[in-house]
Amino acid sequence: MIFEDEFALDIKDISYITNPDDYLDLKKKWKTSLQVLGYRAAHLGMISPKDHRNFYAALHRKDYLKMEPLDDVIPIQKPMKIKTIIDFISKKGLVDIGDMIESDWKAEVSFFHHMTGIDPDFFTKYMTRALDFGIDNVTKIPERIPSDNM
Repeated sequence: MIFEDEFALDIKDISYITNPDDYLDLKKKWKTSLQVLGYRAAHLGMISPKDHRNFYAALHRKDYLKMEPLDDVIPIQKPMKIKTIIDFISKKGLVDIGDMIESDWKAEVSFFHHMTGIDPDFFTKYMTRALDFGIDNVTKIPERIPSDNM
């Protein structure tokens, strides 16, 4: 696979295989997290399981599990395949996405936005009813009670 070969060449240029900071150029190039780069290197057998554990421990020590360097600079990639799959299964009538969200999972659209990074409007088009959990439509109690009963 072309990407695998290129990735293998990139890994060979890493000076300290267990130091996440040495992967920052790869993070820029591949536009993915340090965690994914370490996992990919281990999965492809380019670093040993021991080195991968040490790499992950270094991520933890540097507090990179919360926010990595360059996270504020490199744009998040939008998961286009997920959108394509959702559109396909909906158009084929295999799954009613709105019903699944509203009835099966009983979740709000914002949950799927946070999980996938996909714009909430994408999911909203599948919704059959608007989920309104706000207090905009709540009548104040004093307005409902006639004043002559007080």
